[in-house]
Amino acid sequence: MKIPGIPHNLVCKLLILLIPAIPAVAEPPETEVEDRVQVRDVEVVVPASPSPLPRSEAIGQERLAQSFEGKLLPARNRMLFFRPPHPYQLNDSQGNRIAWVNLENAIYTGSVGNYLQKEVVVHGVLRTPDDDSLRNNVLDVKNLRLR
Repeated sequence: MKIPGIPHNLVCKLLILLIPAIPAVAEPPETEVEDRVQVRDVEVVVPASPSPLPRSEAIGQERLAQSFEGKLLPARNRMLFFRPPHPYQLNDSQGNRIAWVNLENAIYTGSVGNYLQKEVVVHGVLRTPDDDSLRNNVLDVKNLRLR
């Protein structure tokens, strides 16, 4: 530490006087003792097992992001009154829909039009509906790039 106009050795001496002394040896923290075993005149202390951490119900419900390959297409109205849940869909090589594509939080360069009707790699989280039907999967996209 440098203080203008005060020699360095004087600053060090002042810091030593101002900082309280820290004990060199601290006592170990007390732990619960589950068992004491006597083995050949040596006492072995076995600490109590730690209590299990509380698990929240949401831990198993979170999904990891995955990568999907396919063709990004605009969603079509197949019936007169049917409105798709998202404006885009990802189809596999046979033309079957893998999932609806949610691009709200996606990171991509340019406009979405650059990716339409082209083979893309989509990285995101696949959400399935509660009834476990594969028809209404939604892919929350994190990253979108051309293949």
